[in-house]
Formats: sequence, C-alpha cells, structure tokens
Amino acid sequence: MLRVILIVMTSTKKTKLQTRPLASVFHPALFTSILGQMAIHLGCMIYIVSLAKEAMGEDELDAIKKFEDERNKKIGGMSDEELEDIWWFLKVRGV
Repeated sequence: MLRVILIVMTSTKKTKLQTRPLASVFHPALFTSILGQMAIHLGCMIYIVSLAKEAMGEDELDAIKKFEDERNKKIGGMSDEELEDIWWFLKVRGV
C-alpha cells in the first residue's frame, strides 16, 4: 500500500540535471565499477559453491566430477561429422 501512495505522490522533475554521462568508455570510474562488480560476483559464486558442497556432501560432488570427466572424454573422442550433427540438432531444436 505504501508503494502505491509513493508512486502516486511522485512527479517528474521540471529541470534537467547538470551531470552528464562520462565522455570516455575508458574512464577510471568505469573500470573501478566493473572490477567491483566482478569482485561481488566472484564472492557470491564462491559462497554458493561452498553452500552446495556443504549440502551435497563429498560423495555426490565426486559423482558429478566423474560424470563431467566422462562426458568431456566422450565429446573429445567424437569426429567432426558427429559434432556437426549435434550442432545442427541443437540449432534446429532451438528454433
């Protein structure tokens, strides 16, 4: 209910702000922002992986690693024609 009241009470500004976007894509502020976002993302991923390891346990984690290794070996052993067939199937299925 409070959101509705606040939205109704707001109005657009009559004057433009004096601040403008940065003139260069290579501004240090943009690099700092990107590095900060990457650090936050990496921290979240590390935290989520630790939670998943804790919830699954070592046995299930080893089973997943084994499955991925077998899958990668199978894909690595495929010929170019087989890979082209797979890519064609994925493209057709996505349409």
